Amino acid sequence: MNTSLKLTTLRGALVGLAACAATVGAFPAFAATGFGVAAPTVHVRYDDLNLQTDAGTQALYRRITRAARTVCPDPDSRELAVRIESEHCQATAIAKAVNDVNSPKLAQLYAAAHASRG
Repeated sequence: MNTSLKLTTLRGALVGLAACAATVGAFPAFAATGFGVAAPTVHVRYDDLNLQTDAGTQALYRRITRAARTVCPDPDSRELAVRIESEHCQATAIAKAVNDVNSPKLAQLYAAAHASRG
């Protein structure tokens, strides 16, 4: 069982999403975005968490969201385009990480958090 994730920014292209999907595991700290530019990546460990419990699942979700804020552009920028890109980047990175973990409890938590924003 893989007990760490790799979150990578997906700036602007689905090509980046495909490249990011290939990076889960023990690969270098940067993944190609499809544009010849390295995308920042962060590992999220969860081998210390029990994903069968609500507490463990919530802790992992917090780690994932914190990591997404780390690898995505500054969400507090004065530039609207940068803020929009940051929100999109974070949402995409979180969704991909939740999918990569393949935990029904984590997927449920993600769905509930996502529904409360809409």
